[in-house]
Amino acid sequence: TTKAKALEDIQTYISSLQEPVEEGILEAWIKIYPRTSIDNAKAVRQNAHLVHGQFAVSAGKRIARYMPKSVAAWLCGLYDSDRSVVDATQTSLRQVFNTPEKLQSIRKVYQQPILEYCRDAIDKESTATLSDERIVSKDDAEAKYSRVISACVALLSSLLNNLQTEELSKYQSDYETLIRDKKLWQFASYNDAGIRRSVH
Repeated sequence: TTKAKALEDIQTYISSLQEPVEEGILEAWIKIYPRTSIDNAKAVRQNAHLVHGQFAVSAGKRIARYMPKSVAAWLCGLYDSDRSVVDATQTSLRQVFNTPEKLQSIRKVYQQPILEYCRDAIDKESTATLSDERIVSKDDAEAKYSRVISACVALLSSLLNNLQTEELSKYQSDYETLIRDKKLWQFASYNDAGIRRSVH
């Protein structure tokens, strides 16, 4: 509740700015955004994506240098298990990329950082790395892990489905590494239905 409220306060602050957002604030936000966008509370995830959209609008072209660090987390919001989070992500993306073509171009331009983010999630993350089980219940830790993996697999799938062959071929070895990853295919029989669905 505290985090969600804080994010609402940040939204109010950004919308009240007369000038573009300062560099220092933008840098600080980019550091916390990916983790905040996968929080267990849907209100936090929702507000994180909305705030990110506002930051991007306020920063204008300056957001481009921060996109490699934030783009995958932003697009993963489109595949969240909660509809309200998906809607918030769509709203925030539309504020910046107002045509389907512009939205498509993000996948094309930032293929490399997106692939890296997905590969790291699949290979390196676990319930223990994403959540501190001293303060988060086992079920919540499992739910967060499931959400992250499902969204990453769905995002990877969206690249394969939406990009032209010549675009995909630029990063062919990255795709091959990911698709040959045993861990990815083990998710096909994972105990969580959301992960299984994404993989299939």
